[in-house]
Amino acid sequence: MGIAVDAFGRTGHQSTRMLFGAAALSQVSQEVADRTLEVLLRHGVNHIDTAASYGDAELRIRPWLKREPGRFFLATKTSSDSALTTLTWPRGSSMSIGATPATRHL
Repeated sequence: MGIAVDAFGRTGHQSTRMLFGAAALSQVSQEVADRTLEVLLRHGVNHIDTAASYGDAELRIRPWLKREPGRFFLATKTSSDSALTTLTWPRGSSMSIGATPATRHL
């Protein structure tokens, strides 16, 4: 039995009900991150939560976003409550890891 999915907010994306908190990758090597992300693939987890403040997490995810385009839904946080900031990708956010802005504001 796979992990259940449900619509994520107003995005309509069918995200797995279990997501991966990328803060766990903040201080690990790429090798450890690769093994971790392989587990996500094996179990069908398609939603990764990250933030610029999660150390090297975004750097560890970047190769996976390139290798598995469209496979993961990447949610990121900003340091502002402004929808405009969210829409324009704040400096230091997921834009630097090759993500595209699919979800602008929930």
